[in-house]
Amino acid sequence: MANLDSEKNDISDVKATASATLDFDAILQEEVGHFRWYQVRTIILGVIAVVFVGWSNNSYVFTTVRIQTRCHIPECDLDDAAFAPGWLPSAVPGGLGSLDNCQRFANASGEANATLLGQDECPAGWFDRDQLQSCERYVYQNTDTLVYDFNLACDEWRRSLIGSVRLLGTMLAQPLAGLVSDRRGRRAALVLSAVNAAWLGVLKSFSNSYTVFILLELLQAIIGSSTYQSTDGISTS
Repeated sequence: MANLDSEKNDISDVKATASATLDFDAILQEEVGHFRWYQVRTIILGVIAVVFVGWSNNSYVFTTVRIQTRCHIPECDLDDAAFAPGWLPSAVPGGLGSLDNCQRFANASGEANATLLGQDECPAGWFDRDQLQSCERYVYQNTDTLVYDFNLACDEWRRSLIGSVRLLGTMLAQPLAGLVSDRRGRRAALVLSAVNAAWLGVLKSFSNSYTVFILLELLQAIIGSSTYQSTDGISTS
Protein backbone atom coordinates (compact mmCIF):
# COMPACT_ATOMS: atom_id res chain seq x y z
CA MET A 1 0.00 0.00 0.00
CA ALA A 2 2.85 2.34 0.83
CA ASN A 3 4.39 1.77 -2.59
CA LEU A 4 1.03 2.41 -4.29
CA ASP A 5 0.55 5.68 -2.42
CA SER A 6 4.08 6.70 -3.33
CA GLU A 7 3.43 6.03 -7.04
CA LYS A 8 0.20 8.08 -6.91
CA ASN A 9 2.06 10.96 -5.33
CA ASP A 10 4.76 10.77 -8.01
CA ILE A 11 2.13 10.84 -10.76
CA SER A 12 0.44 13.84 -9.13
CA ASP A 13 3.79 15.63 -8.94
CA VAL A 14 4.47 14.94 -12.63
CA LYS A 15 1.03 16.26 -13.64
CA ALA A 16 1.50 19.36 -11.54
CA THR A 17 4.94 19.94 -13.03
CA ALA A 18 3.63 19.43 -16.59
CA SER A 19 0.73 21.80 -15.91
CA ALA A 20 3.09 24.44 -14.63
CA THR A 21 5.48 23.90 -17.56
CA LEU A 22 2.80 24.06 -20.30
CA ASP A 23 1.44 27.47 -19.41
CA PHE A 24 0.66 28.61 -22.95
CA ASP A 25 -0.23 32.16 -21.97
CA ALA A 26 3.13 32.57 -20.32
CA ILE A 27 4.87 31.09 -23.36
CA LEU A 28 3.13 33.52 -25.72
CA GLN A 29 3.93 36.50 -23.52
CA GLU A 30 7.57 35.52 -23.14
CA GLU A 31 8.23 34.50 -26.75
CA VAL A 32 5.88 36.74 -28.74
CA GLY A 33 5.05 39.53 -26.34
CA HIS A 34 1.86 41.52 -25.97
CA PHE A 35 -0.07 42.75 -29.00
CA ARG A 36 1.12 46.33 -29.28
CA TRP A 37 2.03 49.00 -31.82
CA TYR A 38 4.83 46.95 -33.38
CA GLN A 39 2.42 44.13 -34.29
CA VAL A 40 -0.19 46.61 -35.53
CA ARG A 41 2.34 48.40 -37.74
CA THR A 42 3.65 45.12 -39.12
CA ILE A 43 0.15 43.93 -40.05
CA ILE A 44 -0.79 47.29 -41.65
CA LEU A 45 2.35 47.38 -43.79
CA GLY A 46 1.87 43.75 -44.77
CA VAL A 47 -1.75 44.34 -45.76
CA ILE A 48 -0.78 47.34 -47.92
CA ALA A 49 1.81 45.26 -49.78
CA VAL A 50 -0.59 42.35 -50.28
CA VAL A 51 -3.46 44.57 -51.49
CA PHE A 52 -1.41 46.36 -54.15
CA VAL A 53 0.33 43.21 -55.33
CA GLY A 54 -3.04 41.44 -55.36
CA TRP A 55 -4.46 44.11 -57.66
CA SER A 56 -1.51 43.68 -59.97
CA ASN A 57 -1.72 39.88 -59.94
CA ASN A 58 -5.41 39.91 -60.87
CA SER A 59 -5.31 42.77 -63.35
CA TYR A 60 -5.28 40.30 -66.26
CA VAL A 61 -8.92 39.45 -65.43
CA PHE A 62 -9.85 42.96 -66.56
CA THR A 63 -7.18 43.74 -69.16
CA THR A 64 -7.92 40.63 -71.22
CA VAL A 65 -11.72 40.93 -71.32
CA ARG A 66 -13.17 39.86 -74.66
CA ILE A 67 -14.21 42.83 -76.81
CA GLN A 68 -16.98 42.57 -79.39
CA THR A 69 -15.45 42.54 -82.85
CA ARG A 70 -16.55 42.15 -86.43
CA CYS A 71 -14.82 41.73 -89.76
CA HIS A 72 -13.64 44.83 -91.52
CA ILE A 73 -15.54 44.85 -94.81
CA PRO A 74 -13.26 46.49 -97.39
CA GLU A 75 -16.14 46.66 -99.89
CA CYS A 76 -18.10 48.92 -97.54
CA ASP A 77 -15.92 50.15 -94.66
CA LEU A 78 -13.78 53.21 -94.96
CA ASP A 79 -10.67 53.71 -92.82
CA ASP A 80 -12.67 55.24 -89.95
CA ALA A 81 -15.27 52.46 -89.82
CA ALA A 82 -18.28 52.51 -87.50
CA PHE A 83 -18.80 49.32 -85.52
CA ALA A 84 -22.49 48.77 -86.32
CA PRO A 85 -23.64 50.56 -89.51
CA GLY A 86 -27.11 49.82 -90.81
CA TRP A 87 -25.92 47.67 -93.71
CA LEU A 88 -23.89 45.30 -91.49
CA PRO A 89 -26.40 42.35 -91.42
CA SER A 90 -25.96 42.13 -95.20
CA ALA A 91 -22.22 41.47 -94.81
CA VAL A 92 -21.87 39.65 -91.48
CA PRO A 93 -23.86 36.64 -90.16
CA GLY A 94 -26.26 37.40 -87.31
CA GLY A 95 -28.22 40.49 -86.38
CA LEU A 96 -26.92 43.77 -85.02
CA GLY A 97 -27.25 42.41 -81.49
CA SER A 98 -25.50 39.08 -82.10
CA LEU A 99 -22.93 39.54 -84.84
CA ASP A 100 -20.44 36.85 -85.74
CA ASN A 101 -17.12 38.08 -84.34
CA CYS A 102 -14.85 36.14 -86.66
CA GLN A 103 -16.57 35.54 -90.01
CA ARG A 104 -18.25 37.43 -92.84
CA PHE A 105 -20.14 36.66 -96.04
CA ALA A 106 -17.91 36.24 -99.06
CA ASN A 107 -17.74 38.94 -101.70
CA ALA A 108 -20.02 38.26 -104.65
CA SER A 109 -18.72 41.12 -106.78
CA GLY A 110 -15.09 41.97 -107.25
CA GLU A 111 -15.99 45.50 -108.31
CA ALA A 112 -17.76 46.43 -105.05
CA ASN A 113 -16.12 49.45 -103.44
CA ALA A 114 -17.31 51.68 -100.62
CA THR A 115 -15.84 54.77 -102.26
CA LEU A 116 -18.38 54.44 -105.07
CA LEU A 117 -21.48 54.64 -102.91
CA GLY A 118 -20.31 56.01 -99.58
CA GLN A 119 -20.09 54.27 -96.21
CA ASP A 120 -23.83 54.47 -95.52
CA GLU A 121 -24.64 52.29 -98.53
CA CYS A 122 -23.64 48.67 -99.01
CA PRO A 123 -26.07 46.57 -101.11
CA ALA A 124 -26.81 43.03 -99.98
CA GLY A 125 -26.20 41.87 -103.54
CA TRP A 126 -22.49 42.43 -103.06
CA PHE A 127 -22.29 39.41 -100.74
CA ASP A 128 -22.80 35.67 -101.12
CA ARG A 129 -24.80 34.62 -98.05
CA ASP A 130 -24.14 30.94 -98.76
CA GLN A 131 -20.38 31.28 -98.39
CA LEU A 132 -18.50 32.37 -95.25
CA GLN A 133 -14.88 33.41 -94.88
CA SER A 134 -12.67 34.34 -91.95
CA CYS A 135 -11.86 37.95 -91.18
CA GLU A 136 -8.64 39.40 -92.54
CA ARG A 137 -9.00 42.56 -90.46
CA TYR A 138 -11.17 43.52 -87.51
CA VAL A 139 -13.26 46.43 -86.29
CA TYR A 140 -13.46 46.70 -82.48
CA GLN A 141 -16.40 47.96 -80.48
CA ASN A 142 -14.00 49.73 -78.08
CA THR A 143 -10.28 49.98 -77.36
CA ASP A 144 -10.30 49.35 -73.61
CA THR A 145 -8.33 46.11 -73.28
CA LEU A 146 -5.30 44.20 -74.55
CA VAL A 147 -7.49 42.44 -77.08
CA TYR A 148 -7.42 45.66 -79.10
CA ASP A 149 -3.83 46.65 -78.29
CA PHE A 150 -2.40 43.36 -79.57
CA ASN A 151 -5.11 42.64 -82.15
CA LEU A 152 -6.12 39.38 -80.45
CA ALA A 153 -9.76 39.47 -81.64
CA CYS A 154 -10.56 35.81 -82.40
CA ASP A 155 -7.24 34.43 -81.10
CA GLU A 156 -8.79 33.05 -77.93
CA TRP A 157 -5.77 30.90 -77.09
CA ARG A 158 -3.46 33.92 -77.04
CA ARG A 159 -5.89 35.83 -74.85
CA SER A 160 -6.20 32.90 -72.42
CA LEU A 161 -2.45 32.36 -72.39
CA ILE A 162 -1.98 35.61 -70.44
CA GLY A 163 -3.92 34.20 -67.48
CA SER A 164 -2.18 30.81 -67.76
CA VAL A 165 1.24 32.47 -67.66
CA ARG A 166 0.21 34.45 -64.58
CA LEU A 167 -0.83 31.28 -62.75
CA LEU A 168 2.36 29.50 -63.79
CA GLY A 169 4.44 32.36 -62.40
CA THR A 170 2.49 32.28 -59.14
CA MET A 171 3.31 28.58 -58.76
CA LEU A 172 7.02 29.17 -59.44
CA ALA A 173 7.05 31.98 -56.87
CA GLN A 174 6.58 29.59 -53.93
CA PRO A 175 10.05 27.99 -53.87
CA LEU A 176 11.64 31.34 -54.72
CA ALA A 177 10.03 32.98 -51.70
CA GLY A 178 11.28 30.20 -49.43
CA LEU A 179 14.81 30.36 -50.82
CA VAL A 180 15.16 34.13 -50.39
CA SER A 181 13.52 34.06 -46.95
CA ASP A 182 15.90 31.37 -45.69
CA ARG A 183 19.01 33.13 -46.96
CA ARG A 184 18.19 36.82 -46.57
CA GLY A 185 15.24 36.90 -44.20
CA ARG A 186 11.54 37.47 -44.69
CA ARG A 187 11.77 41.26 -44.66
CA ALA A 188 14.30 41.22 -47.47
CA ALA A 189 12.10 38.81 -49.43
CA LEU A 190 9.06 41.07 -48.94
CA VAL A 191 10.87 44.25 -50.02
CA LEU A 192 12.44 42.63 -53.08
CA SER A 193 9.14 41.09 -54.12
CA ALA A 194 7.03 44.24 -53.72
CA VAL A 195 9.54 46.64 -55.33
CA ASN A 196 10.26 44.39 -58.30
CA ALA A 197 6.57 43.71 -58.84
CA ALA A 198 5.92 47.47 -58.92
CA TRP A 199 8.50 48.47 -61.53
CA LEU A 200 7.80 45.41 -63.66
CA GLY A 201 4.10 46.32 -63.63
CA VAL A 202 4.91 49.83 -64.84
CA LEU A 203 7.22 48.46 -67.52
CA LYS A 204 4.55 45.98 -68.62
CA SER A 205 2.10 48.81 -69.27
CA PHE A 206 4.46 50.17 -71.95
CA SER A 207 4.79 46.85 -73.80
CA ASN A 208 4.45 47.30 -77.56
CA SER A 209 4.27 43.62 -78.49
CA TYR A 210 2.42 40.55 -77.30
CA THR A 211 5.63 38.55 -76.77
CA VAL A 212 7.21 41.21 -74.56
CA PHE A 213 4.00 41.50 -72.55
CA ILE A 214 3.85 37.74 -71.95
CA LEU A 215 7.48 37.62 -70.77
CA LEU A 216 6.97 40.54 -68.38
CA GLU A 217 3.72 38.99 -67.13
CA LEU A 218 5.57 35.77 -66.26
CA LEU A 219 8.49 37.58 -64.62
CA GLN A 220 6.22 39.82 -62.57
CA ALA A 221 4.19 36.82 -61.40
CA ILE A 222 7.30 34.91 -60.33
CA ILE A 223 8.70 37.84 -58.37
CA GLY A 224 5.55 39.59 -57.18
CA SER A 225 3.54 36.58 -56.03
CA SER A 226 6.10 35.75 -53.34
CA THR A 227 4.85 38.81 -51.45
CA TYR A 228 2.08 36.70 -49.93
CA GLN A 229 4.40 34.13 -48.38
CA SER A 230 6.86 36.77 -47.16
CA THR A 231 4.12 38.85 -45.55
CA ASP A 232 2.59 35.80 -43.85
CA GLY A 233 5.98 34.87 -42.40
CA ILE A 234 6.59 38.36 -41.00
CA SER A 235 3.11 38.77 -39.51
CA THR A 236 3.34 35.45 -37.66
CA SER A 237 6.92 35.86 -36.45
